[in-house]
Amino acid sequence: MAGSRQVQIRLHPDGSITGETIGMKGTSCLSALALLEALLDATVSDSEFTKEFYEQEQDALAAAESFEGAEVSTHGA
Repeated sequence: MAGSRQVQIRLHPDGSITGETIGMKGTSCLSALALLEALLDATVSDSEFTKEFYEQEQDALAAAESFEGAEVSTHGA
């Protein structure tokens, strides 16, 4: 399903929970993570960004670079 956004949650025998967002570009995954923390009364102990996290930012950078003479700042990149 194109454009589908999902959160995969895995419950492990030791009681730990892992989750992965699918189809969420940019920082939208962080909102899903905050909601999960609230629903599960849990705290994130470790996280990794997927390539989708950076896609929105890269798309915006590519669009800005397509304009002739545009200045693009990549602070923090």
